[in-house]
Amino acid sequence: MQKSPKETRREFLKKIGVGAAALWGGSLFPLRLSSGSDRKPHESKSRVVIARDERLFLEEGKLPQEPTAALVHKALSVLTDKRTPEAAWKSLFSAKDIVGVKVNSLCGARAGTRPEVVRGIVKGLQMAGVKEIYIWDRSRAELRRAGFLPGTWDGARVVATDAPGLGYEGHIEFAGKVGSCFSTIISRLTTAIINVPVLKDHDLAGVTLGMKNFFGAIHNPNKYHDNNCDPYIADLMTHRFIKGNLRLAICDGTMAI
Repeated sequence: MQKSPKETRREFLKKIGVGAAALWGGSLFPLRLSSGSDRKPHESKSRVVIARDERLFLEEGKLPQEPTAALVHKALSVLTDKRTPEAAWKSLFSAKDIVGVKVNSLCGARAGTRPEVVRGIVKGLQMAGVKEIYIWDRSRAELRRAGFLPGTWDGARVVATDAPGLGYEGHIEFAGKVGSCFSTIISRLTTAIINVPVLKDHDLAGVTLGMKNFFGAIHNPNKYHDNNCDPYIADLMTHRFIKGNLRLAICDGTMAI
């Protein structure tokens, strides 16, 4: 019998062992911990924290910086079973890491990854002693529209695959049946990845979160959409540039698209 997509994704998350936190501007204050399997949370390879706070939003949908960052740090503390944000970030990252923060800038300023969320992540990485931090996506123009101006940004660097000196690899590597040229940001520049997708719907894949966000790391995402993105969306995650370096996924669920 063919397994359902939900079961397949659950088993996949168990295999790659990625921790994930989701931030919501919802109606519940507490942080809730759940796992990707029927086992107890501390026995599962993957853990998910859902952080909600209805006080998160200001007028016109703006996010307050300090409460947003605090929500990020609290979620990571629960995710890692650490008492302080500093200990939580240090349990996943160290000064030896060169971290790439993959945002979603395609959806623009109102619907893309929020800068306030990313500032909280950058602050957390700095708590862990990380000195080289890159906020990145495929296009400089898209990053600007989403509020990430290329250059120095809160102690991090905003870079795009289409920037001079970066680009895509000149050779094709396969993830499953499809071959792609990968962004040199993840093939050469960084040693660890934090994936920061947004909560959105897709007419083929359905609800898309962290896995499809890596379509922004390849030169030919159009080749991965057949059969409702199955199995291509999961195949891409198995590639060594992603699977070997992905440490954490933080879904910005403050705006559903």
